[in-house]
Amino acid sequence: MKYPLMVSLLASVCLSGIASAAWLRLPTAENEPVNLASSIFVGTTVQTSSGIANSSALLAGSSAEAAAVPAGSSEAVISIGEQQIVDQVSLVNDGVAGKLVVSSSMDLKAWTPLAQASFTATDREVPVKFAAAQAKYVRLAFDAGTASSIRNVRISGPASVQNYKEVAVKGAKPRETNVASATLGAHPIYLYPTPANFGEADAQQVFRFPKSTERYRTVVYDLGAVRTIKKFNAAYSRVPTKVQAYAFEQLPEKKDWRGKMTLDAAAFDDLKPLATAEDARGDGNVQIVPERPVEAQYVALRFEPNYDKPAVSGLNPDWKGMALAAAVPFMGVAREFGLVDGGAFTAGAGDSSNDFVVYDAAAGGPLPVVLISRASIALVTQQLGPAASEEHAINTILTAAGFAPISNSTVGVLATGAKSQTQTGDPTSSPATDTSGLDALGLSAYRGSSGGGGGGANPFGPSFGSSSFGSSTAAAPLASGASTGSTSGPATGSTDAVSAPATTATSTNHNTATGNQNNNTDIPPTSP
Repeated sequence: MKYPLMVSLLASVCLSGIASAAWLRLPTAENEPVNLASSIFVGTTVQTSSGIANSSALLAGSSAEAAAVPAGSSEAVISIGEQQIVDQVSLVNDGVAGKLVVSSSMDLKAWTPLAQASFTATDREVPVKFAAAQAKYVRLAFDAGTASSIRNVRISGPASVQNYKEVAVKGAKPRETNVASATLGAHPIYLYPTPANFGEADAQQVFRFPKSTERYRTVVYDLGAVRTIKKFNAAYSRVPTKVQAYAFEQLPEKKDWRGKMTLDAAAFDDLKPLATAEDARGDGNVQIVPERPVEAQYVALRFEPNYDKPAVSGLNPDWKGMALAAAVPFMGVAREFGLVDGGAFTAGAGDSSNDFVVYDAAAGGPLPVVLISRASIALVTQQLGPAASEEHAINTILTAAGFAPISNSTVGVLATGAKSQTQTGDPTSSPATDTSGLDALGLSAYRGSSGGGGGGANPFGPSFGSSSFGSSTAAAPLASGASTGSTSGPATGSTDAVSAPATTATSTNHNTATGNQNNNTDIPPTSP
């Protein structure tokens, strides 16, 4: 009979999975929400703060910086530029215990409480979800019993990366930005082991890895374009953890028999990390600084929880399914993904098999760009007059916000990698426009108008009148704005462990609200 032969063949195919384990590339998430609490957006700023040291860290867009929250009452008001719909606020907690009240306002006068959350010093993440609400300002009011720091603040709603344009600017030092962020079109393409929250709303930012016998938890990002990377930051479960950083111009991917892209986990065994950091105390935060900046489109962070305990090599206990596959033909086919990814493993001892959560995996690099919403561009274009172009609107917005566009530079399209068909011009030639339209975009608040974005003194100077735009020479087309620098193959430069968890600093606020401020108390606008 041929039955024993078929069993033998199936068993041989299954056993080959031990030596050829591969990860399947993840689909790109559609309409991934952006983090509105990021200084890369035109008009987004910490409007006021009281008691919170280093409040600028609230807009870091990653875990790279921390803001210190004192015992007692403290608060910060974040301007998100223009009117937006928001439905969630979250942050990574380094040890604060207390209560957070989230409120919204359109004019810094009338405040609407949205939600509140109580949390302990051991709660690593503080998510606050609420019914969708219109907001131009979001107030975070803390009543803390234990002082510590917070990081990676996120404010989000339905606004996605497709709603914004990336515009190059000049006249200022390139800000350090988290280039591994959905805000700039980056997205995870490999996660292993598969996170328990895969497919959920927060699965693109927070990775809740389940209990596993695997030694590493791996996150691989496609940055969407070649970016310059100066450092990596991560926030994760508070256990001693070693983190390895890798950077690639091209990933060592292959197509499987179905034509789908895969990445062999063994590829990391053959590569030297770009840099490594060890969090021996289990602080849950780490910063990795390579020996020199690199240019790459793909980055990977490998987390090894409880790395200081001896590792154990052996056969994965889940591999018992192999025996069933041999005894019951076609069972191996039914379990093709789980079966192929099983087999030999190296696991850490002790608590390494517990749940492990990565709250932030960031890659920081200088980026001389800002993000402007398409709605803002459309509104200003309409106000400038029928002969105005999108480029004139962009220049008007940038000039009002205190930026200068780069001549002959790209107005990029996030997430799609499409080349721009437009060019930013000389900001001095931007036409005048009615400032009420710019106020509606939050730019007066950004510039420090005494009106807080609603009917205050003109923050743009006398050159901004009420005349409409007449005629102008059309802007010329230009080339792609994506970085063209590259490396030849995977980066191999490395350093010894460089661990520098971010620390809080003294307050750098330019606007500090004074007086007694309690939860849900109106905050008067302030002048810069």
